Amino acid sequence: MTSATDGHVADTDGLDDPDVVLSWERTTIGKLLIAGNSEQLIGQLSPADFMTIPHQHIYAAMQNHAHAGQLDAMSVLADLLPIRQVTAVVDPASYLSACRTRASMEIGDFAWHAARVRAAAEWRGAKAIVDRAQQALKSRNMETVRRVFEEATAGIADSPNQGGVQLRAASSFKMRGTRWLMAGRIPAGMMTILAGREGIGKSTVSLDIAARLTKGTLEGRYLGRPQNVILCATEDSWEHTIVPRLRAVGADLDRVFHIAVQDENGGWRAITAPGDIRAIERAIKLYRPALLLIDPLMSIIDGRIDTNNQKQVQQGLEPLIAMCGRVSMAVLGLIHVNKSNSTDALNSVMASKAFTSLPRSVLFCIADPTEDGTFLFTHEKCNVGPAQQSVVYRLASVRFDLDPADVEEGDEPFIFTSRVAWGEPDDRKAGDILAEQAAGRGFGDLRKSLREYIDSRTGVVAASELVAEFEDVDVTRSNIDQTLKRMVKKGEIDKPSRGFYQSMKIAGRGI
Repeated sequence: MTSATDGHVADTDGLDDPDVVLSWERTTIGKLLIAGNSEQLIGQLSPADFMTIPHQHIYAAMQNHAHAGQLDAMSVLADLLPIRQVTAVVDPASYLSACRTRASMEIGDFAWHAARVRAAAEWRGAKAIVDRAQQALKSRNMETVRRVFEEATAGIADSPNQGGVQLRAASSFKMRGTRWLMAGRIPAGMMTILAGREGIGKSTVSLDIAARLTKGTLEGRYLGRPQNVILCATEDSWEHTIVPRLRAVGADLDRVFHIAVQDENGGWRAITAPGDIRAIERAIKLYRPALLLIDPLMSIIDGRIDTNNQKQVQQGLEPLIAMCGRVSMAVLGLIHVNKSNSTDALNSVMASKAFTSLPRSVLFCIADPTEDGTFLFTHEKCNVGPAQQSVVYRLASVRFDLDPADVEEGDEPFIFTSRVAWGEPDDRKAGDILAEQAAGRGFGDLRKSLREYIDSRTGVVAASELVAEFEDVDVTRSNIDQTLKRMVKKGEIDKPSRGFYQSMKIAGRGI
């Protein structure tokens, strides 16, 4: 019997022999200890793929250190010594040494041996399903039969190891700090969403992030190290929109990849979740992208899933999120907001709440009502670090000429597109602006009221006085401070000293 996995065909004779499977697992552990590129290899298996509890603990410890970039026998040993489920069965030091020795004498690389371990895990899972189905049929209890059938078809049959239950002490888990693809905003190996209304530059912002990643200029773990990006975009044309936007921000186009999967007729279609996750994982391991950008996220959800049903959305997205962790790749999904009057940015995201509860970070793009053509890039939620300060941006128009050799008859020889022009930090969040809009009192009204109040005074006005006058349930101190800051910048009022404002007429520069 053979099994083809990730391009590796492994001899799997002996699937039903525990001694043979244990031998495969020892060799696989040893190969990983010897390999130098352990962080890229570790995601090919999970602890649950191993047959015995000690091997599961060993691989879990190896995962922790591989992701931390310091996988070695001594570090793994230090994690295993406090775990009685390991030390009661083997001596960890001599066992790890024996695994290394065995691996050095076996042909084949880690991936080849990992394929055999995974095949054995799949065989045990299938056998468990068959055994349970036979027992259910013998019982003639249709409720039991139905439950077994549903579990089998959903691919969630109980693990065959130790009756399908595993308990791990919290002390066996190694605490890890967050690794950031984009410093403080997009965690590596996790899902992030970027939400906002149409027409405010979400796609342009996301392509700016992707472009900087391909050049190695994105602040985060890959600064100085250009990375590959996979882009799943179903709404915009690659020829007319996406590639021109990437060029406008100087992306390395050889590092940005379009993704599609082959359909039953031999054609190509967009990916779907969860059905295509295993297939695209193999491609991802080959190209090793740091980011999968999905625009929009809703476009990849299987059409049979009700996107307003939280449980169904979780079933659709969780395999994608799990894959992110296995291959150490971030996912950035773009999503629209609804047209409700919610003052909560997270609640304004369309469809099920699962779209904001499952991602570890939620970013937002929103129009700045105080200044036309200006937008805010905000950070509304982060489960793995503090939310970052908002940043102002504008969309700048870009024109460039095409190579005459690439211009087809009837086509214009130039392209107009857009790029992001980043501005200064801003303390406002999307929720602040939504609260103002929901109350029917935008920042434009606040600016008008502040100017009228300041112009009516014959001297300077303290910021504290303005806060006392205008702060209420709909207008926060931050709203007032930011509006005053913009008014000074635009020359509408004067700021003679810190914390004080006056009319431009008093300053001698008004009319």
